[in-house]
Amino acid sequence: MAWLKVAGSWGDSSRPAASLKNLIDVSQSTNFGVWKDKTETSKIVIPKEIPKLKEENKKVVFTNGVFDLIHAGHVDYLCKAKALGDTLIVGLNTDESVESIKGNKRPILKQDERAFIISNLKPVDYVVFFEEDTPAKLISELLQ
Repeated sequence: MAWLKVAGSWGDSSRPAASLKNLIDVSQSTNFGVWKDKTETSKIVIPKEIPKLKEENKKVVFTNGVFDLIHAGHVDYLCKAKALGDTLIVGLNTDESVESIKGNKRPILKQDERAFIISNLKPVDYVVFFEEDTPAKLISELLQ
């Protein structure tokens, strides 16, 4: 069994989406902008900063997306992805990648803002940016 599971599309759910109030973890920062300072508790990382989860026998789940305007469907999707393992890594498209995929009027929120929002959702353990249209290269890096 692989230690890294890639979560795909979930479709319809019989479970109602969890409330945003219960999923946002504001304990790390009460001031928008504090997160920009790299600290030991930062969840916005590059692949080599992710602990040796394989060696720790952790079941890691990976998913990705643009997450431009976060909504209940995104939150529900991330909760379900986290339920598949011990650690959830979210690959986040950079601004350039989003523009390439969705056109020159996107993203609406810049990558740093999107990363801040996603990293503060309880199910998310790590957020990693990727510049390509797909996360294939990032997944390969994570599997090494």
